[in-house]
Amino acid sequence: MFGIFSRLKASFKRYFEHLSSANQEEFGNSVPDCCKLNRTQNSKIR
Repeated sequence: MFGIFSRLKASFKRYFEHLSSANQEEFGNSVPDCCKLNRTQNSKIR
């Protein structure tokens, strides 16, 4: 029974580590800002 939970926990941990690294590649070390995220769309509107 505990083996299932430990495998599930390890799976979630790997998923969150992958998600973290993907977000860091996309946004860098700064906090995502709505103005920076939509910069290409905002420049087309103006």
